[in-house]
Amino acid sequence: MKNSESQALYDVWKWKEKAYEEVAHLPLHLALKKRLEDSVHTVQQLGLAVSNTLKDVPLTPLAHQ
Repeated sequence: MKNSESQALYDVWKWKEKAYEEVAHLPLHLALKKRLEDSVHTVQQLGLAVSNTLKDVPLTPLAHQ
């Protein structure tokens, strides 16, 4: 870590790498679904209202047009 980089920035880089590793093996649509589910879970843990559900998130990849 360079002296000009803060510890907070270094921590964010570590967090981003861990987040990537959690979904690196998944196809894109499943990786996105996992991130959305994780986000909804976090919002619920914080006691905030969830305005959208995952019912509209496709479970299969969209066909390329």
